[in-house]
Amino acid sequence: GVPVDVPAALRFYQRAAAQGHMLAQCSLGQAHAHGLLGLRASSTEGVRWYTAAAEQGNAKAMWGLGVMHRDGVAGLQRSQREAIAWIRKGAELGCA
Repeated sequence: GVPVDVPAALRFYQRAAAQGHMLAQCSLGQAHAHGLLGLRASSTEGVRWYTAAAEQGNAKAMWGLGVMHRDGVAGLQRSQREAIAWIRKGAELGCA
């Protein structure tokens, strides 16, 4: 197989996300939110990238953003209403 190169993978995700690729944006949201791909966990960046992907219709990002609203992270006001709205949108698109 191909050797794993996490720093290269991160660079590719970052380039694609910056160009508006919603799957890359969602992956970066997840990586930042949970400290994956060698990144230090950052709720602020997680919200940023999840929002970008969710606004383009990514169900997984909608779910992630809903959880972040539920928890009130990264300056988001803790909001059950907002959390349920995002999670419901994601579920309607198949992420449940």
